[in-house]
Amino acid sequence: ESLFALRSFLRQARMASFWKDLCCVRTAGIELSAKELALSSVQRDGLLLQSLGEDMKADKDVALAAVTQNGMALEFLGDKLRGDKEVASAAVENTHAAFQFAASELRGDRNFALTVLAQDGLCLEFMSEDLKANKYVTLKAVQQNGLALQYAANAIKANKVHALASVQQNMLALHFVDKELKSDKDILAAVECCVESNGNASSEPVKI
Repeated sequence: ESLFALRSFLRQARMASFWKDLCCVRTAGIELSAKELALSSVQRDGLLLQSLGEDMKADKDVALAAVTQNGMALEFLGDKLRGDKEVASAAVENTHAAFQFAASELRGDRNFALTVLAQDGLCLEFMSEDLKANKYVTLKAVQQNGLALQYAANAIKANKVHALASVQQNMLALHFVDKELKSDKDILAAVECCVESNGNASSEPVKI
């Protein structure tokens, strides 16, 4: 309930800012079209997109301006624009977490997925089940962030190549490795190497 109240408050605050801008424009005698006003608003705060009419949400120029300012605005677009690579790419470039709001076809697009994973391996969480089971895609994910292994298919977690790459990148990924591999000498050696390299960087013990 407190989270809902906070989101409601923030939305009201954004709307207040929107109407304040509108009043200033009218007071100054400036004539702006609906699109120009929408662009002016989302360029200042991309999340104001959620308060615009459906016609403005369907306008690609407005959409691009919004997600460029705040990638999370992608959530408020329709399926067509959430599936537009240019719009989705702009959103993800602003904030990687926006990938979760991309259309399902993009979250299952191998090339698009690889571009995103090069920046944030944890985005594997929001990809299609086929990609979570794809050896090449998941390897790229765990090489970027070992903890991405937790979102991979079980067969990947049981794959020694992926398990080894994961713990080499982040020794805490051992927690997500298939139990049959947790006692593998090469994987344990990789974890030990990480411990020696990091010294006391991790305050939590590695659980096997």
